[in-house]
Amino acid sequence: MGSTALTQLHGDEAAMVFLRVHDQVVRDALGGREVKHTGDGIMASFLSAAAAARCATRIHRALAQYEQEKQGIPIKVRIGAAAGEPVEDHMDLFGSTVQLAEG
Repeated sequence: MGSTALTQLHGDEAAMVFLRVHDQVVRDALGGREVKHTGDGIMASFLSAAAAARCATRIHRALAQYEQEKQGIPIKVRIGAAAGEPVEDHMDLFGSTVQLAEG
């Protein structure tokens, strides 16, 4: 379920709780550079594909633990990754590598 559907189903306050949990879990797992917050997600870059994969694993494990502890609505995430050299401009990343990761 996407963030818009989640907000419509559970309301703004619940959606903000989910977003705060998501942001904390992702930032705790990062080990890379947070490029920007996208409103309902975080774009990050890593020095290696292995570092990105470790981050994704840490995120999924932390969210599974959160769901088990809270026995509430699961927070599901979609994680995309692509290897390559993005175009950097004003501390942001662009280009086909970013587009592949978003896909």
